[in-house]
Amino acid sequence: MIRGVDAARFKIVGTTERQTNSARRRGVLIGALLGALAVAGPAHAAPVEASITVAATPKAVMAWLADGPRTMRLSPDVETARVVSVEPNGCVLLDVATRGLVSSMHYRTRRCNRTDGFEERLVRSEDLDRIVTTWSVRATAAGTRIRLSIDVEPSFYVPEWMVDDATQDSVDEMVKLLGRALASQSADP
Repeated sequence: MIRGVDAARFKIVGTTERQTNSARRRGVLIGALLGALAVAGPAHAAPVEASITVAATPKAVMAWLADGPRTMRLSPDVETARVVSVEPNGCVLLDVATRGLVSSMHYRTRRCNRTDGFEERLVRSEDLDRIVTTWSVRATAAGTRIRLSIDVEPSFYVPEWMVDDATQDSVDEMVKLLGRALASQSADP
């Protein structure tokens, strides 16, 4: 008797019932995983956010955030960030390299002032279909509330939860490091 799998029916032939059930479970599991990857497509969900309130004025926070490359380097994933050009409207083009799953990812963003902060949008990348980073600054009774929101969509297939978890870790770290930087800056005379 020939042992194998009848792919059209996922029927195992030439095996014991125990082997058949085990193979069927593996087949269902593999099918579910492959189906999840095919359905997931490029990962994309709602933007990932974090916020912090710091004992600094909105003006001081905006001044710190105005340096695009320095702000980008708050991310533990950013390897390099540099200004390419400044547009007549004041927006800045930045070239960025970040750690990817396998190798560095390179992209260019346009970083523009907003009345309440800064926004960066993807201009060009072979690795990303979308990245929108928004820094919002708002005065509060306790100081200044800073909110960071990142909406990222890779151009390749990655499970959504992996993108969300990695992005959330980076966003949390960036906000924490910004809080420390502003605290040490206000401590300096």
